[in-house]
Amino acid sequence: GNAQGTTFDETISYFVLSSVCMGLIGTRVSDILGQDIRSGDIALRLARPCPYQLQLAALAHAGSVQHLLSQGLPLLTFALVFVGIAPPASAAALGASLVSMALGAALYLLIDLCISYSAFYLTDFWYLKWFSDALFQLFGGVTLPLWFYPGWLLSLSNALPFRYASYQPMAVYL
Repeated sequence: GNAQGTTFDETISYFVLSSVCMGLIGTRVSDILGQDIRSGDIALRLARPCPYQLQLAALAHAGSVQHLLSQGLPLLTFALVFVGIAPPASAAALGASLVSMALGAALYLLIDLCISYSAFYLTDFWYLKWFSDALFQLFGGVTLPLWFYPGWLLSLSNALPFRYASYQPMAVYL
């Protein structure tokens, strides 16, 4: 059947493409920041002439490229060959989806930075990474597309910014 006008093929495409999308934008800045604080390298990084946020963004971008080459492309190739992915609605939808994905990556990075900066005040912050991941998984539609959510949870997800990181680029694509 279908759920709110989506077919089974679109749902499978959503799961595959969302997995690749979150792999691209989901590089954990908080892991890098936490490691720098624990090892004491934060002092060296802050002393560099390049702003620390830019260093973190560059490291996150490098991690995204590495993830795309090692996991994203093989998954996408496998899905294209054996499962089949629904094509984008149009060339404009593909372009808008890529722009939306770039904006979602920026949003994900900024939210992760805000949560990560609390590491300066806490002795251990692994639970903040878990909390951040849970917010993106639940309210961002990463684990389950938002069209399967009950009305109250959908309205809550629509009020929060997390859906713009993963769900929105995939919705524009489909």
